[in-house]
Amino acid sequence: MRGKLIIFSGLDGAGKSTQIEFLMDYFCNRGRSPKFIWTRGGYTSLFNNLKNLLRILLGKRIPPPGRNEERERVMRSRWMQQLWLVISLLDLLRVYAVQIRFWLWSGKIVICDRYLADTLIDFKINFKNLNVERWFLYKLLLRASPRPDASFLMLIPVEEAIKRSGQKDEPFPDSPQVLTKRLCMYKELLNDGNWTILDGLKSKEELTFKIKQIVNNLLS
Repeated sequence: MRGKLIIFSGLDGAGKSTQIEFLMDYFCNRGRSPKFIWTRGGYTSLFNNLKNLLRILLGKRIPPPGRNEERERVMRSRWMQQLWLVISLLDLLRVYAVQIRFWLWSGKIVICDRYLADTLIDFKINFKNLNVERWFLYKLLLRASPRPDASFLMLIPVEEAIKRSGQKDEPFPDSPQVLTKRLCMYKELLNDGNWTILDGLKSKEELTFKIKQIVNNLLS
């Protein structure tokens, strides 16, 4: 039996991690062994390992991780941006089209924190002049990635996202301007009827109840 793919998308701080944790426990308590994966273009496991190896081999010639002036300077180069995107897309193909498909083929329930929509929004914000959505590699990723069985889009106002980011002491929070842009891009997804929209301002219990209803219908 093919497994099920459940994805959570939306602004950081909207409550995705909390609801994913509930869902993981929910399945485990029923004798299932769900697979969880968090993805972000450029921060997947293989890409991270490659960057760490380059830092060891090249030392200070590679910028340190995180947001810093040196990294910003290097990433202003167009060829570096293109190289970064190519490697990111190739590794996402490995994760989405190979690893997740294998889990689904094995009958596993797969829960994703971030998926294709989040990836494209990241790329469009960080590489707005490259039109990555027109690239062959991105179109291949779109075609090769499995279609989710349930898609939850969690949204909160920008002011609330900033507040929660401060409470969690996020090391590299988005600026209010970037958060506003992200929220607008996520709201554009509302025209796609495949999403279940969750208001992150509602109580955790209310959101959990709604998710559980949809998941139970999915598995029945």
